[in-house]
Amino acid sequence: MGKIEEAREILNQMGLPRPQQNEMAALTLLALCGVGPNDSWRDAGKKSLGVSKGIMVFIEAHYDKSYAPNTRETVRRQALH
Repeated sequence: MGKIEEAREILNQMGLPRPQQNEMAALTLLALCGVGPNDSWRDAGKKSLGVSKGIMVFIEAHYDKSYAPNTRETVRRQALH
């Protein structure tokens, strides 16, 4: 199981609603924890990141997922609220 699937399972176990268990929410969790594809969850930390210049940059750099700049509000609405 990859990190994205693991993050989705964590979101599920936390009892988040289904819309907040999607890939974008999982990638947001990974970014906020600073967990890359080859990192251990034991090394997870708490990071304070902005959406555009923090979360979205981390996702693109570590998971090769590129979101358009106008996706910022979608990330905020679907993953962070």
